[in-house]
Amino acid sequence: MNADLSQLKDLHIPTTPSVWPLAAGWWLVLLGLLFVFILVCVIITLYWTGVRRAIRREFKQLKRLPDKAYLPAVNRLLKRVAMRKDTQVASWYGDKWFNFLNQTKGVHFTQEDIALFAKRLYTGSAKMSSAQRKHIHRCASVWLKHNL
Repeated sequence: MNADLSQLKDLHIPTTPSVWPLAAGWWLVLLGLLFVFILVCVIITLYWTGVRRAIRREFKQLKRLPDKAYLPAVNRLLKRVAMRKDTQVASWYGDKWFNFLNQTKGVHFTQEDIALFAKRLYTGSAKMSSAQRKHIHRCASVWLKHNL
């Protein structure tokens, strides 16, 4: 049994397997993750646009309210929107609250507006002219546009 070993070749170490191309299972996992990501993005977008649309619709309906109910409704709506960013806003009133609102570009509630809000919100009195109501509505509209 003498074999001729001269014809044998050296041993070769196989190359390590490559990550690429991916196996079919990994492609399915990646496609599933991509699908879930897109689905979550669509749901979030639909939710936020729905919330914005509902707030804008509610704000448009405030125009129909009588003067007695108008200012409290505007104040509640602005606070609800502001609380989405900072929950401490709920306890703010008067100058602190209006300083917060006036930080938005294009919004300027005057001292007369602040006094009018205070009288209307806390005493239920105070007359409001149509010019004041338009000014307050414009300021609230600008603030909502920038903060929704």
